[in-house]
Amino acid sequence: MIAAILDFLSGIIGAFASGILHNNYKKDKNKKDV
Repeated sequence: MIAAILDFLSGIIGAFASGILHNNYKKDKNKKDV
């Protein structure tokens, strides 16, 4: 049960982190285009 909770939390953290990386990547691309 604890393992399932940790897996769930790591999934949320991973999705959140990948979202931040994606936003930063988009900002960097916009800077380069300008």
